[in-house]
Amino acid sequence: MRRKGPVAKWAGLLVSGVCLAITAGAWEIPLTVENPTRVGVPPFITGGVPLLAGQAKEPADLRLAVKDAAGKLTAIPAQFRVLARWWRGDSSIRWVLADFATASVPGEKKVVYLTDAKLDAAAPPAALTVEDGVDAIVISTGVAKFTVSKKKFNFLQSAVVDGEELLAGSADLGLVIEDTLGQKYYAADGTKEVAVLENGPMRVCVRARGQHVARDGKGYSRGMYGYDVFLNFYAGSSEVGADVVLANNFKSSIGEPLMKDASLLLKLAGGSAGCRVYGAAPLDATLAGGESVC
Repeated sequence: MRRKGPVAKWAGLLVSGVCLAITAGAWEIPLTVENPTRVGVPPFITGGVPLLAGQAKEPADLRLAVKDAAGKLTAIPAQFRVLARWWRGDSSIRWVLADFATASVPGEKKVVYLTDAKLDAAAPPAALTVEDGVDAIVISTGVAKFTVSKKKFNFLQSAVVDGEELLAGSADLGLVIEDTLGQKYYAADGTKEVAVLENGPMRVCVRARGQHVARDGKGYSRGMYGYDVFLNFYAGSSEVGADVVLANNFKSSIGEPLMKDASLLLKLAGGSAGCRVYGAAPLDATLAGGESVC
């Protein structure tokens, strides 16, 4: 979310790579970043890269870099997390999750290199910090501060950019499901867990899980579907990436309750001017008071 840029759902770019054989010197794996269709896609990339046994022992051995015309490598800001190791071998890294940022326009291809070359690490664009409190998680990206409630998950409890609160609070915000009889069920009322899943210099991920529940003892007594939400925050950015999953995978069956609508509701304190929402397409139109977008 930002006043003059993308808000909420980000569209991922395509990332491909080839695992190269180990040599006596530094190795390189080219990763091609391609944006096939979308204009104004947020520049943040997250993806897994496979490594051969023995290529790298720890994330600190890795760098992401770009090459100049002479072929010289220069490190770019990145973060890494081990996803799997070669346990039956030397316990070196088998899969690594890499985070970085690169602007791209439709049809353009860029290449970055995953390498173990001894390059000076590049600092992120701003300090990314997390305060994990009893009632809420506060993420500061250097240009924005976001608050996520741990008691009643309503997506974003607060979003402050340039010292200005962008959201108008309400108990009815966040994920809301409506059944075929018109009864509404709120994610905020069925919050089970909100926790920091990823905490690095480039990206912080907060995961929220729970169940949509009706109020005042009304509606389907067992609740209406679960939710599993991943919120991603980026260093130096006021954008928020969201993956929202509606779940019907309970340990024991609760039946098949029918829903008419599932929505993510946010109220902008100052209207939509200067904000953009990315989903199927960017929202560039200005909404008047009381208007909404589907």
